[in-house]
Amino acid sequence: MDARAHERYAGDHEPIDPVAGHIPGAVNVPTSDNLLPDGRFRDVDSLRRVYAAVGAVAGAMSRRTAAPA
Repeated sequence: MDARAHERYAGDHEPIDPVAGHIPGAVNVPTSDNLLPDGRFRDVDSLRRVYAAVGAVAGAMSRRTAAPA
């Protein structure tokens, strides 16, 4: 999960990190997508939809963290 602004995730604008772009396999949900226009966090159901849209579902294990078979 990469919470930076889309421009940084895509490597279009990188003011901080020495290498632009994202770690391969990372998905982008900018921090701002977690917030309402007034700066408060979205409700739980709304956040679940935001994260489900990028494949981040509660209780799911990634291939990288799953126990070996």
